[in-house]
Amino acid sequence: MLRLLLVLLLTLPAAVARADSDHDRALLLRHQGEILPFSEILQHVNTNHPGQVLEVELKERKPHPVYKIEMLGDDGVVREISVDAVNGDILKEKED
Repeated sequence: MLRLLLVLLLTLPAAVARADSDHDRALLLRHQGEILPFSEILQHVNTNHPGQVLEVELKERKPHPVYKIEMLGDDGVVREISVDAVNGDILKEKED
């Protein structure tokens, strides 16, 4: 039990730092006009897959950054949707 607690305490700051880093990077890219606002991305995704966002990550991909969005659809299905952060195109959809 103590070992598990220690592992959690050691890994939690890294997870928080990564989340802050994704957020900060997305904010910077948005302010530089390099990616679309997430609200526009989400609006586009919701037209095809209405539901609730569970998790979002911004990944560095070539030629453009990609949002990986995990959603719980109104149909009860969890999907991972990859969206081009520059133009909003849905690149890939996968049911979990």
